[in-house]
Amino acid sequence: MGIFPPPEIGGAAFFGWIVPEYRFDPQRIWLHGLCCYSSETLFGVLSLPVGLLLSPPGRFELEAIGVVNLLGFVAAFWLLLLALRPLPPARRVFGGLLLLLIFTDVAYVSLFNSFYTEPAALIFLLASLGLALVLARRPDSPPWLPAGLFVCAALLATSRPQNAWLGVLFAALGIRLTWHLPGVSRRRLAVAAAVLVSVVSLWYFRHIPGSLGRIHLYNAVFRELLVESPDPRRDLAELGLPPELDRLVGSSGFSRNAPIADPGFQRVFFRRVGYGKLARFYATRPRRLWRAFERTAIHALEMRPLGTGNYARETGKPEGSLNESFAVWSRAKERLAPAGLWFVIAYLFTNLIAALALCLRARDRAIRRSAEIWIAVVLVTAFQFSVSAVMDHESRRSLFLFNAAFDILFTALCLAAASLRLSAGTVFASERAGWEKDGRTARPSDDGVFSPLS
Repeated sequence: MGIFPPPEIGGAAFFGWIVPEYRFDPQRIWLHGLCCYSSETLFGVLSLPVGLLLSPPGRFELEAIGVVNLLGFVAAFWLLLLALRPLPPARRVFGGLLLLLIFTDVAYVSLFNSFYTEPAALIFLLASLGLALVLARRPDSPPWLPAGLFVCAALLATSRPQNAWLGVLFAALGIRLTWHLPGVSRRRLAVAAAVLVSVVSLWYFRHIPGSLGRIHLYNAVFRELLVESPDPRRDLAELGLPPELDRLVGSSGFSRNAPIADPGFQRVFFRRVGYGKLARFYATRPRRLWRAFERTAIHALEMRPLGTGNYARETGKPEGSLNESFAVWSRAKERLAPAGLWFVIAYLFTNLIAALALCLRARDRAIRRSAEIWIAVVLVTAFQFSVSAVMDHESRRSLFLFNAAFDILFTALCLAAASLRLSAGTVFASERAGWEKDGRTARPSDDGVFSPLS
């Protein structure tokens, strides 16, 4: 986009410090991210006029992208709050405040002042869920609702390659939510839109830039699959690779010393190994996959990226320093949530059971559809965790959307628990009123449950 960090700071601009002021060169405008095309580019383009207004000639203030990302987040958050409107006032306020506490945490909002793709992923995930929940409760929805859902699903899928398959999931969810709409033509349009979103998602996944795709594949083999291998040379042979490549075990594709650009290495490695072969490798060795999940679960809820500072170099803070203000939620997750695969599985299983129970017991179609959306979020959480486990378990950024979906599930569980408690209290109050009307009293029975006595 013609925006470049000052030459004197070099690569540290992307990791070590926040760079408040970038250079702007209109002769070098390039509508491409640092590593791939992304829907975050839309926010970058929108930030250009803001930045040019705030900055002196030839400069670009980083606050501009922060302002645009923030406006997108506010719009998505408003859609999510709109989805809470059918709830009773107390639960609506509770849910809104909990979501506000979670998603204004520094672990989320600090990335708004950056050119990373995570802000777009968060914005379009929240917007997709908000639109889906509103659509579930509108029997005769205006056309903008399903259209907005499909557009946001496509933008979520194209936020970064890791999220591409989420477009297919939300496309299927969109068909489910629009199938009851009156008129055959509207349903046909919904199916056509869902097919288009799926095609865009798969196209985006298949067209990951060669350099980025090679780095991810390199890391999946040398930083994940082989690191804990009992016999790396044997595993390399099973993949059809020369055993002497075991010298690269533990190295990163982002390192300058990685031989990714070497033509000889490309012929030997990238022509023989692909994601399909890796999937078959793990499918025949479930214990290896389980250990990869265990390694990821240890730090899955640590939300702050390693080595990515959010101070300006001018403050004198060491490179990679993190501001801990407004980190109540992220610190609570890291300190209170158990760090283990058993907890991740139990948490997802609890949400799945709760959502299925709500779906099976609900008499109202809107509530059933809301429960199905809850199940979709469980699938998003599990998918993001699994992808990070086999691709690069040490990358906190690869777990960004996992944590966002995890936190949405926490909010759903809290609202469900509040609903059950309120329902139990209402039933007890009505029964007690009936007892008093009949001239009876109530006292606790031996098992602690109030029982009517004559």
